[in-house]
Amino acid sequence: MATVPAEQASVVLFVSAEAEPSRRVGLRVAVNGAVALDDAFATMSSVNVKQVPLALADGAHRLTVVADDGTALHLSITVPTEQRYILLTYWSTDETGTTIDHRSTAVAPQYG
Repeated sequence: MATVPAEQASVVLFVSAEAEPSRRVGLRVAVNGAVALDDAFATMSSVNVKQVPLALADGAHRLTVVADDGTALHLSITVPTEQRYILLTYWSTDETGTTIDHRSTAVAPQYG
């Protein structure tokens, strides 16, 4: 699945990973079965975020995130939406286990 310039996107994914202890985490993000991102994230002390702007047709879409350890998130999104920014975060700690969280917002997140 090809990305587009952010200003042309109907949905912009912000994908990140954090883990304690630090390690590399592979994440694959797919929309309707088509891979939008397949990359490894270093989970050191700095925030590592990848932006994935997508031009999706109006209607319902299936978003799937799968980590290399098998942790997965499946959710439905509908386009158009006022909350076009979707934050997807892989979290892993020895104390709390591993999850992939998501949050939608109308305002682009600021990292840095």
